[in-house]
Amino acid sequence: MTWYNPTMSRNPSTEGKRSRVRTLSSHISQPFFSIVIPVLNEQRVISHLLLDLLGQTFRDFEVILVDGQSNDASLSKIASFESKYASVGVPLFVFQSEKRHVSVQRNKGASHAHGEYLLFLDADNRLPHYFLEGLHYNLMKKAVGLFTCLAEPDDQSTSSQIYMQIQNAGLELGKNLNVITILGACIGCQRSVFENSAGFDETISFMEDREFAQAIVNTGVSFEIYPDPTYTYSLRRIKKDGIVRHVSRLIPTWTENLLLGKKITEPVAAYPMKGGSYFDEKEALPPRAREWIKRIVDVFNKLMGEERIELGNALSELQKKKKRTRSS
Repeated sequence: MTWYNPTMSRNPSTEGKRSRVRTLSSHISQPFFSIVIPVLNEQRVISHLLLDLLGQTFRDFEVILVDGQSNDASLSKIASFESKYASVGVPLFVFQSEKRHVSVQRNKGASHAHGEYLLFLDADNRLPHYFLEGLHYNLMKKAVGLFTCLAEPDDQSTSSQIYMQIQNAGLELGKNLNVITILGACIGCQRSVFENSAGFDETISFMEDREFAQAIVNTGVSFEIYPDPTYTYSLRRIKKDGIVRHVSRLIPTWTENLLLGKKITEPVAAYPMKGGSYFDEKEALPPRAREWIKRIVDVFNKLMGEERIELGNALSELQKKKKRTRSS
């Protein structure tokens, strides 16, 4: 996969990191935003986000995608946007991560960023066309070190609306209690703040976004939650797992982290980090469910078998009656 940047020059300080960059200009200016997107088997959704970014009214940004060794068509989907981004002068980079880990991928993307602000987004987000312009307006009005935005659900069902309202309320409550509950789907910070931090903890398997933000806020950096602009948050995991099952299985882990301050370093079975491929998996039925289904099928087949026998007998009797009628 080629790393692409329509304004990147051959700079000795970056040449080792970007040895395959196509050079189309001898000048690069610092963009306002560096948008970092970790990717892992996101062929179904990545084009939507790249189109949303391409349609932004604010164009002073670069896009950095860090692929975690996807084995689907994610990279070819991204490659199809090279010429589109070049045509509007927005730098687009793709890097390969040596490890499938969202913290590793975010840190790698940040290490290649030029922007004044870093904006970490999830590949399944959707953005209104004014999203970056709104963020730019907020940050020019008052500079902050760390920020996020309230989110909208990806459908209008009552359950999704309620879930997202609770999620947004949790952000506000956490800020007031200094227990940061930020979502990794949308985290922004000054690049200097990131560089002075430890970055995303690569030893953590779950809630690494919260740990990152909490550590920064604890140093006294300003933190804002913007009610506008909002972005669309994908509820695909909750839709796959079921909201009750999803929440009930994660309560023990949330409790350990939020109330007991324990870092989650072991994989969380209730929250597999498999990227987009997780949503293509068909979950195996529990043995008990399979047993009940088999019983139902057996009963159905038995009933249908008895019906076929009775129908066969009735037809046989009818044929016999016809023969007797003809012979008489």
